[in-house]
Amino acid sequence: MAYKHSIDPILLADFVTAQKGDRVIDLGTGSGVIALTLAKRFKDIEIVGLELQEGLVKIAREKTSPFSPPSQGGERGGYIEIIKGDIRDVKSMFDAEYFDIVAGNPPYRKANDGRINPDREKAIARHEIKITLSEFLKAGRYLVKNLGSVNIIYHPYRLTELLSTMTENKITPKRIQFVHPKIDSKAEMVMVEGIKNGKSELMVMKPLIISDFGALIQ
Repeated sequence: MAYKHSIDPILLADFVTAQKGDRVIDLGTGSGVIALTLAKRFKDIEIVGLELQEGLVKIAREKTSPFSPPSQGGERGGYIEIIKGDIRDVKSMFDAEYFDIVAGNPPYRKANDGRINPDREKAIARHEIKITLSEFLKAGRYLVKNLGSVNIIYHPYRLTELLSTMTENKITPKRIQFVHPKIDSKAEMVMVEGIKNGKSELMVMKPLIISDFGALIQ
């Protein structure tokens, strides 16, 4: 059966802003959707996808192979490298402040919050079984350069916690965009860009309506 992903990583990849020469890391890349979408949007950036689960690492490498480094047989300039590893161990894998941009879709439910999906991959993606929000943001702060950006898509019901935890880690929320299924429905997701050691100036963007966005990407 083919691996299926939600629209969340596509939304986040569209939310991220990058420029030529940027180094980007996608924490918990899953099947590599964020990395792949960013590589298609921005032709001259280097992307690392970090993933813990072996099965997803294999899928991500297959999906992103045309964008892999030349040493791995890539054909398009070496934009994406998929690495197996634990987000909590980034200090042993990367130099501090190596990346310009951090992106990720961390689990938005606490380990004891609601029913755990029997599918192990889905359970880890949705619940804080392997990593908490605080651990995710500490990793992001370590990895990103001063004034670099940390981009997250998350559930609105934990938005207060997200913003406060970002601030605790000196990642200043700068842009926020709520995601609605339809124009008359409540927000189901929220995207936030924070700047490491940035100034306290928050821009609330126009809401993103999934029905409109879906039409744009068809």
